[in-house]
Amino acid sequence: MRKLILILITFLVLVGCNPKELDQVSNLRLEEQLLKWDVVNNADEYIVRIGEIIKKTTEAELELQSLSLDSGEYTVTIYAKAQGFKESKPKEFTINYTAPVSPKITNLRVEANVLKWNSVEGESYIVSINSEEFTIDVSEFSLSELEENKFYEIKVRASRGEWSDTYNYETFVNLDEVQYSYNKYISENLSILLDSELIKITTNNSSVLDSKNYQLVDANLIVKKDFLSNLTDGNYSFVIYTTQGKFNITINVFYNNKPYMITNNVVEFTGEDLEFEFELLNGTITQVTGNTITSEDYLINGNKLVIKKEFISKVFNNDQARNSIILNYQLTANTDHVLGSIEIKKG
Repeated sequence: MRKLILILITFLVLVGCNPKELDQVSNLRLEEQLLKWDVVNNADEYIVRIGEIIKKTTEAELELQSLSLDSGEYTVTIYAKAQGFKESKPKEFTINYTAPVSPKITNLRVEANVLKWNSVEGESYIVSINSEEFTIDVSEFSLSELEENKFYEIKVRASRGEWSDTYNYETFVNLDEVQYSYNKYISENLSILLDSELIKITTNNSSVLDSKNYQLVDANLIVKKDFLSNLTDGNYSFVIYTTQGKFNITINVFYNNKPYMITNNVVEFTGEDLEFEFELLNGTITQVTGNTITSEDYLINGNKLVIKKEFISKVFNNDQARNSIILNYQLTANTDHVLGSIEIKKG
């Protein structure tokens, strides 16, 4: 009898050391973005392996969108686990997965050096700046660390969307604006001094100026006369981009076969000699009159007229109520005579 009891106890111990194995997972299926399978009796959790991704879940389903899977065929391996039971044998399945497509990013813009766009719910984003990519979770990205005086092509997409349209951004420092006059009658190249390396030139409509229209000679940008002479009369704006920044130039293009003044004819007296420059077209400054001015009160040096400070001071001192001095000049080239005036305001 004792022997029978020992045999029974040994049997029960052996049974207790060999827990029952859970059933294999079955009926794997895809329902939109949910991977589902039939519930395994007594299972506490399931271990799911998709490619290199391993996930645990207490439910007989797994949401796939959060895994950032690309569309394609995947091998899925699942087994069930439970306290007091032997885990089930892994079951392998093959699925064809189609990743959801996010909408294209829109309204790409820059506000106070921050790139912004319309957000897409539940998505992370990839920002591409000159092909360098950054992954972020919010719908904005600071551009304050970008290097100055460069061009940037920026695109953004949601993690499952297509790229936005390219946003062209620049970080050029604004330099001084410069104005030039170009007389087509003279038909000469226009020289512009550059203090740094030229990157490109854009025109009124932001298109790039063809390099055949200019050349670089040492530190000078030479805009060719053939290009300028073919322009209709008017003002033309250009942006010159250099390694030190960008500056705007305006070229007033006109045709004039008579001599004319280049500098402003209205100036303020600051206590120094005043110089005026003319385009004489091989002519001369023949006469300066007004306010009892004599040849002792001015100098003519080629195409430049200098009004002496002593004369200006004397006229203002003799009449304290006077606010300006008007002088007249005459230019002569061939048979052409041009009359003009200069206004000197009290400083």
